[in-house]
Amino acid sequence: SLQFALFGNLRNWAETVLYWNLALDDTGGPFISPVTQDLSNILRGLAEIDTLSGTFTFQVEYYALAHFSRFIASGPRRIETEVKYRAQSINNDALFAADSADIEALAVKNPDKSLVLVVFNPKYYSLPFDIVWRNKHMKYRLKPESVATFVWRE
Repeated sequence: SLQFALFGNLRNWAETVLYWNLALDDTGGPFISPVTQDLSNILRGLAEIDTLSGTFTFQVEYYALAHFSRFIASGPRRIETEVKYRAQSINNDALFAADSADIEALAVKNPDKSLVLVVFNPKYYSLPFDIVWRNKHMKYRLKPESVATFVWRE
C-alpha cells in the first residue's frame, strides 16, 4: 500500500523504495506458475495493461512515487515528525502536529538544505493539522484522500 511502501518504509530509515512490479495485466499477471485465485485486486504494478485494448493506465503508486521523487532528492536526512494532538506540547525541532493520528507525515532535509514535508490523508474526510518548526506554526486542512507537500529553507 501507499502508506506502508512510502511513508512506512521511509519513516523507518529505509534509503530506497522499490516497486517490484512495473506493469501488470488486468488479472495481476503475468505469472510464472499457475495461480489458483484471483489476485487482480491484490497485486498492483505502477501501470496496468489492458490486454483487450492494448492500452495502459498509470496507477496511484506511479503518481505517488513520482511525487516523492520530485521533492525528495537523493541523499536526504530524515527529520523526526511527531503526530500529536494540538493540546500536547510539541518539540520545537520536530515538524508536525495533527488532530488525528490518521495523517501520515514524512519530513526530510535535502542535501541542498531545503526542508520537505509530505503529508497524506487516507480518510474520506478532510483533516486539519499544524506544521511546527522552530517556534513557527502554520495551519492547514488536508483534503480527503490527498497528499500535500511543503518545501522551505531555514
